[in-house]
Amino acid sequence: MRISYVELTLSNVGNSGNISISGDANVTAIGGFSSNNGGGAGIGTGGTGSSGSQGSLGTINISAIGIVVAGGGMGNNGRNGAAIGYGGENIGAGAETNTGISLTLRNITVTQTANGYVSPANARVSTDASPSFTVTANPGYEIGTVTVAPGTDPTVPANATTLNFSIPNVTVNTTVTATFVNVPDLVITPGSGWNLANNEFTITQNGDYEIGMRSGVTTTFQRIVAGSGITANITLNGVTIAGLSNSQSPIVLNPGADVTLTLQGVNTLTAGQDAAGIQTTGATLTIEGAGTLIARGGQDGAGIGGSNNGNGGTVIINGGTVEATGGRCGAGIGGGRRGDGENITINGGNVTAQGGAQGAAGIGGGDERSGGNVTINGGTVVATGTATTSGTADSGAGIGGVITINGGNITATAGNNNASAIGRGQNGTTESVTVNSDYWNYWTNTSNTDPGGLPTGSGVFTWSNTFRYIKLEDTRPPLTGTVNLFINPATGAVTASVSDGNTGTSGALTYTWSGGATGTGTTVTPALGTATTCTVTAADATGYISATVTVYRVIVTMSGNVGGDAASIINQYGKVGETKSIVYTIAQTGATSNSVAFTGGAVTDNGTGSAIYVIAAADATLGIVTITATFTHTSLPVKTVTVPAQSGTLTAGTAGTVTFAVTTTNIATGSAITLNNTNSIAGITLATGVSFK
Repeated sequence: MRISYVELTLSNVGNSGNISISGDANVTAIGGFSSNNGGGAGIGTGGTGSSGSQGSLGTINISAIGIVVAGGGMGNNGRNGAAIGYGGENIGAGAETNTGISLTLRNITVTQTANGYVSPANARVSTDASPSFTVTANPGYEIGTVTVAPGTDPTVPANATTLNFSIPNVTVNTTVTATFVNVPDLVITPGSGWNLANNEFTITQNGDYEIGMRSGVTTTFQRIVAGSGITANITLNGVTIAGLSNSQSPIVLNPGADVTLTLQGVNTLTAGQDAAGIQTTGATLTIEGAGTLIARGGQDGAGIGGSNNGNGGTVIINGGTVEATGGRCGAGIGGGRRGDGENITINGGNVTAQGGAQGAAGIGGGDERSGGNVTINGGTVVATGTATTSGTADSGAGIGGVITINGGNITATAGNNNASAIGRGQNGTTESVTVNSDYWNYWTNTSNTDPGGLPTGSGVFTWSNTFRYIKLEDTRPPLTGTVNLFINPATGAVTASVSDGNTGTSGALTYTWSGGATGTGTTVTPALGTATTCTVTAADATGYISATVTVYRVIVTMSGNVGGDAASIINQYGKVGETKSIVYTIAQTGATSNSVAFTGGAVTDNGTGSAIYVIAAADATLGIVTITATFTHTSLPVKTVTVPAQSGTLTAGTAGTVTFAVTTTNIATGSAITLNNTNSIAGITLATGVSFK
């Protein structure tokens, strides 16, 4: 005999009749699971529905002589069904009051923990029953442990997300507990400086990181968060994040964070509703590299910038292919719905920015908000604003705000004919557009369509807010050459120079530094242990060239040293892979053993007063490596032989032996003692003509 429970989704729950189980029967009754309402009772009448109303409990009589297993079903918000009693009661095994049960029943209490669940949620069974349970981990988690007390714990296979097991021959009340482990879908190197909890990788220490997908994983909903005030260089390699809940961004830069994102492969970031593809409010994001970034905001979020009601922060794009699409009312790059664009700079790369529906800018502000400051120095930029469905209101600019264009190939299209291609959206109140120099070919139209054909003009571009379509083509040659970075080994200062540049470049070079470096021009002081990037641009060339270096300092300290001991490093500053020489002197104190040993890094000691250390990234904690020279001076213990006063007799002219008793210190028993050409030992008097041998 099997009794099944069928769950109904009702606003109110009706009353139920009486239940009677008798005879030679084995009864297994497990309440139904509900993600929205209360769980079903195993054997029960009535229960709580979505409104919380409860039906009347009828009479339950159980007098079966077979095996009885009753389990309560999982419910929403802990409203689990009783094993025997009401559905959705959440009163636990054995807590319900029932009359008419003649069997002895054992309670199996399930302790539910975070990030997974055990079903049934509780059980009551007759003696010697063997109830079955299923353990299920939430997405992103695996089963850690399953404990049965008293009893034998089931074996949990590696990487298990579900587990079915039975408790054999229950004779006493029993508890079941399962724990769950957050499993990383992403691989982050190094393995420190971050933590994973609740499907969020949070970077907690400044440094360089590389993030990719775990083998076999193609998409994850686990997110990346840079903690407040963190400075990090992240290489993003083929990462896809999607399927997020409301208000969740795939990558979040908390306020004060400064993150450089280097792109490798194709990276796709899709936000949940009200969130940006990459949230940068109050933070700084720099994008570079040769890979691709596809960032899609959820409804009311920017592709890159602010989430709903969030400003865009500071976004700098130096390279890579970037496709940023805002959700409804969010900019492609800039503010979320009701968020300002703030500060956006594009120096290079291929950038496509599409505003979300209903009046957001391609680059700039969200719906009805300021575009902020937008500077374009190079690269290829395609920016498209949007309009409401009716096309008569809330039209966004292609590029909106206070805009300065110094170079690049730019195509900007307004959402409709009520906004500027470059300038302000339909509901904007201010605009400022500066297009510098005279090296342009340009196409314009007073409607938001491409006019095609030959350029409208060339040379100096004169902007007008009546243009709904603008295309600017930079006619300068691209900047080429190599940026050389020299580290002063005594001070750590970094100096940049350019060699092998294109011969057509005769204009002044501009050096821009990032990564926390202080100073301007060709020489700066870097932030130790953090990648420092120098970006070089030229007035009469497009694009930029750059180089990056991470500077470390190596310090030598001494331990156990006495007068005359010394250890110092030649040229304290350098980069990973560089060799540093440690010069040392060991004082000769008269001790039997004088030595030095080095800790804190892989040091090769040649034993001749100098040692070699090669800077390793793994040793560079916060940019400073400390090597400790530990000196040791060890003396051997003093050995003594003491001869008490005594005498012996030898016959003159006859060979013989006399044995004297002695005491020793620090000399092992049985050791040979040699008298070094002495004929006198305290305590022994030799007769005339007798000597020691």
